[in-house]
Amino acid sequence: MLDGSVTGAVVVFDGVRLAMAHARVEAQSDAYAAGMGLAHQLSHPALKGMFVLSDGLSVNGSELVRGINSVVPQDTVVTGGLAGDGDRFERT
Repeated sequence: MLDGSVTGAVVVFDGVRLAMAHARVEAQSDAYAAGMGLAHQLSHPALKGMFVLSDGLSVNGSELVRGINSVVPQDTVVTGGLAGDGDRFERT
């Protein structure tokens, strides 16, 4: 992780189904349930991976991922990141 930098990636899909889901998290204690909700929204027998982006201040990222992993099959790859403002912890 580097502050003040940009990283790019190009991904090519061949015959892949893409889907999008979202969940509102009102309090950090909602993160686990939000993760479960996202996983249920995207649930599909062919699901192989999830890319998750979230606010890093108002969401407990560990609980969000725990919620997702409690629903998706063990071989499903879950990756992503949390938005933040470095070490200031003021806003994202």
